[in-house]
Amino acid sequence: MDAVAKKYPNEDFIRFLNTLHNVSANNQSAITELSITNPFFDKTMVEREVGRHIMNSLEQEEPHVLILTGHAGDGKTGLLFQVLKNWNVITNGEELKLSDTVTMPSGRKCHYIKDFSELSPEKRNECIDTAIADCANGISTFLVANTGPLIMCFEKRLSEKDASKLIDAIDSNDCVINYYNGTPISVINVATIDNTTFVKPYLKKLLSYDLWRECDHCEKQAYCPILNNRGLITDRTIEFITDNYIYQLEYGKKLTIRQIVAHLSYSLTGGLECRNVKNIDKLRFTYLLTNTFFGYKGVKYNKNSTAMKAIGDTYAEAYDQKKLRADETLFIKRDLSDVFTKQISDMLTDEGERTNNSEEWQRAVRRAYMMLNIDTNDAHWEDLLKDVFSTWFPRYLQLRSGESTSGADRDLVRDAMQMLFTDSIAKKDKEIPITMKRENGVSQSVQLVYESKPKKKIGLEQVEVRDYNAKKRYYIYLVFDGNRINTNLSLPLFDFFEEIRKGAIATNIDPMLSQGIDSLKAQIIAHCETEKSEIELIALTDSGWDSIQAEKIGDEWKIYS
Repeated sequence: MDAVAKKYPNEDFIRFLNTLHNVSANNQSAITELSITNPFFDKTMVEREVGRHIMNSLEQEEPHVLILTGHAGDGKTGLLFQVLKNWNVITNGEELKLSDTVTMPSGRKCHYIKDFSELSPEKRNECIDTAIADCANGISTFLVANTGPLIMCFEKRLSEKDASKLIDAIDSNDCVINYYNGTPISVINVATIDNTTFVKPYLKKLLSYDLWRECDHCEKQAYCPILNNRGLITDRTIEFITDNYIYQLEYGKKLTIRQIVAHLSYSLTGGLECRNVKNIDKLRFTYLLTNTFFGYKGVKYNKNSTAMKAIGDTYAEAYDQKKLRADETLFIKRDLSDVFTKQISDMLTDEGERTNNSEEWQRAVRRAYMMLNIDTNDAHWEDLLKDVFSTWFPRYLQLRSGESTSGADRDLVRDAMQMLFTDSIAKKDKEIPITMKRENGVSQSVQLVYESKPKKKIGLEQVEVRDYNAKKRYYIYLVFDGNRINTNLSLPLFDFFEEIRKGAIATNIDPMLSQGIDSLKAQIIAHCETEKSEIELIALTDSGWDSIQAEKIGDEWKIYS
């Protein structure tokens, strides 16, 4: 063993990285509980803001039951470890007990249950009864549970009204103490937390020199793909990785902490162990970060890696098949040395010669450009984000981080509303008719008007979201005649607004997006005056939309324009 340890001095850490991913989709060593006992877990653990909130709540609020719920892989066990470690009641490498009573720094007692879902139904009932009784005796309970078993157990003990209130608390995730049958309970639902803010601090920890210093003594360091990948990651690489996860999140593909960790660890190692590394030039390209991250081995699709959700989702987006503004530089001028380091430029050039600059090779070059280009021009970076994700993506990132809305943003939603209600955009129009219009993709030449509103009365409002993250996050809402329309304007909606402003008419759109559009329109119509003595119509003519009024006089309708 000594000889092997000297030959591969950092193999324990590389082996740890490979326990974090799940290439075969059956690797049980990727489970958090097993990772916690590894000495490297503490060195890579990210202190999450929600963990600090849990500590403050249990230490400073009245004795209560704090429920930490969410889906499998959302990082609940890691948060429990963070809390217990900060209370100095557990050390790195120590296995968590299923339940225990510990003393908090305040001197008060707290009973924790590591995984309520693992218990039998009888034990769950017993735990709930004990937690309720402990509150009355000044002891808090920190209960970690998957959402399903938790609700089933509490429904048996609560009135219908309180059970409904608990479900609302799980959805709202405000961690406010409420009373249920006299018992103080607060809930944090980590399934609702934006995990994209985890990426940067986690990668910074993972790439720390302290974890890689032993590689300096390895005889394979000069040609090791894993060590090479570690050295390639820059702040811009991390930014692109984070942006990819934000884009996926906005389009309904939220990743758990476990899935993100698996993706990043596999991207670094490609599943290689130290003993697999050989002095073969092509190996570094085969396991290059920009290939493993997107689900490839070299230029070839890697079915095993795309079994992981994060890689499968990224591969499915086919980013590398999209035309980039940089394509001219990359494939016509062939100026790879202008946008890559010499190492990457030489590697890509050699692979291009080997594959005769095939389409597969061009995709590999695009992948490398997305993550490893050395272009420092901010405008070029924004162009890349527009090309890879969507035209409105860079602006949406600014809005969700709190940058004030602009006239251009308001013009977009005003044009989109006009298009949604009338199927046309006329810049000269000062008002938008709010119409009753069928949503079957067929333009109507005559439409009933609920009310016409000045365009200037349609605006945007940003509302800060409580997400237990250090970084602020905002939702963007449409404001109609002074009323906030309670539908978050997500990236898919902004992208849709941009498409219909360009004239694209989609009859088959994503059901979730369609639901958001229908909700917007219904709420806008609800704020219109619908009971009037006159009926207004608009009719499409050669010169545009003309307004027609109909007034009932006696038993007859009088129509005039």
